[in-house]
Amino acid sequence: MTSSNTLNELDLMEGVAERRFEGTLVDSAAFDIGNNFYPELQGSLAIDSDKPIVWLFAPDTSPELVAQANDFLQRVQKNGELERIKDRYFGHVKRLTQEDILHMIERMRTVLPRYRELFQNAQVETGIDWRLLAALSYQESQWRPLATSSTGVRGMMMLTEETADLLGVSNRLDPAQSIPAGAKYLSDLRDALPPSINEADRIWMALAAYNVGMGHLNAARYIAKTQQVDPNSWYAMKKVLPLLEKPQFYNRLKSGKGRGGEAVMMTENIRMYTEIMNRYERPYNPLERNSKTTTIKKSNTLQIDNLRFFP
Repeated sequence: MTSSNTLNELDLMEGVAERRFEGTLVDSAAFDIGNNFYPELQGSLAIDSDKPIVWLFAPDTSPELVAQANDFLQRVQKNGELERIKDRYFGHVKRLTQEDILHMIERMRTVLPRYRELFQNAQVETGIDWRLLAALSYQESQWRPLATSSTGVRGMMMLTEETADLLGVSNRLDPAQSIPAGAKYLSDLRDALPPSINEADRIWMALAAYNVGMGHLNAARYIAKTQQVDPNSWYAMKKVLPLLEKPQFYNRLKSGKGRGGEAVMMTENIRMYTEIMNRYERPYNPLERNSKTTTIKKSNTLQIDNLRFFP
């Protein structure tokens, strides 16, 4: 039996969710993240006031090293890098409701197994992690092959008729066509972005373009430059994209008005859905014989509402 002393905070929360532990004590930041994986847990007691996160040095540490550390912290606070780091790891963790998370976890157990292989094959073709592709599809259609929106996009990957024709899809309602085509479209959008965008930001911008279109994304990048913010940073662009809905900006753009705010919300949701997928599902390696085996745990969320978790 694994000792609780060797478990990280997410493992401890999992233990409470599975009734292996009566409760646990974790940092509030870990709770914010972990509650997206185990939404049935509730924080019932705060045992301390907020404390700043600090670097701790040994008593005999060189004063020069301490000075360099202080200089570094002051620099990243001043240039905004610290806020970008915080946003990268924590900026999306409170987006989903408990109902959103419970619904996704339940569909991971009951629906996803039918389509897992299609997503994994799409990973082989595009190099994009199958779990992110599945998260995109869940955001778009909740894994419903017959999904149709009021704007005419259809299928599990919610393809427009024009995009489907471009990718050779004859039936958008066929998951075997929709999933690889949607993955290919996302891959093409990612590859079309300038090489100056790093990989971490590139995929989020590609997801935004999946929703709003590359023309509108490029228009938002142009606005970012006029506002003297970094067009290569998702942290910056998710503040700029909603400006596509304001007349003082879109009236000057060839692409016109765009649903930039919707694109940001979609992308941020997918970021969180991807993290949930990563917690419950194994990465896919086609060279491993057992790589298609799921690790999803049976949901007992409706039976453990009385469990309590202590941040």
